[in-house]
Amino acid sequence: MERKKAHLSYFDTKASEYDSTRGFYETGYGGLRERELLMLFSRGKRVLVAACGTGRLLPFLSKRGFEVIGIDMSKSMLSIAKTKADVYDAVSLVKCDAEFLPLRGGVFDEVICSRAFKLFPNPSGALKDWSRILSKGGRIFISLETSSPLWIRVGYKLKLPMMGSRFEWRYKVEDVKTLFQETDFRMLFRGCVIYFGRSVYETAERYFRPLLGLLKLIDSHSKNGRNVMFVAVKT
Repeated sequence: MERKKAHLSYFDTKASEYDSTRGFYETGYGGLRERELLMLFSRGKRVLVAACGTGRLLPFLSKRGFEVIGIDMSKSMLSIAKTKADVYDAVSLVKCDAEFLPLRGGVFDEVICSRAFKLFPNPSGALKDWSRILSKGGRIFISLETSSPLWIRVGYKLKLPMMGSRFEWRYKVEDVKTLFQETDFRMLFRGCVIYFGRSVYETAERYFRPLLGLLKLIDSHSKNGRNVMFVAVKT
């Protein structure tokens, strides 16, 4: 609970500047790549976006005909998401905890959680509640930082300063697979969103765009990476 309170305080404080520091996942390569993978497997109509933050996925989903509910614990983040969602009739926002959803069971076709799953103190509990609200055959999409790539493990072994907090890398691919098995989800797909660190792609976008083609080739042929998209179905 203390960790959850700390996260909430952080996002309430950072909400006003959050989008300006996350352009890579809003309009840059990371965001485009993530949405590309989402559309490969998205089949439903009613979608819950768990921990939606400032709502970067809400307009994208609404424009494609989905009925979208975005949830988040941070009132400040939701207030920014509201400015993006207000122009769409099929988008609603609810302030609540993604691990304890005040929603009826069996009414959603899909749950999408982009880059926030690492924040949940009780990931098994979250998955079980998502299963509850999903209809039969419903799908979950989790975009998640992982510590599976060799370069990450070597970086920590060498104690490189740019590696950041170990909390960022708390999951390996195998950990997510185990969580799915324990909560009655069957994995349909996993694919790399980005294999390397964000700065590699941002540098390529800014100074040498032809390199992006090579990076995308690496990403599209990798199942592990800095950020991985997992797709699973309720069994």
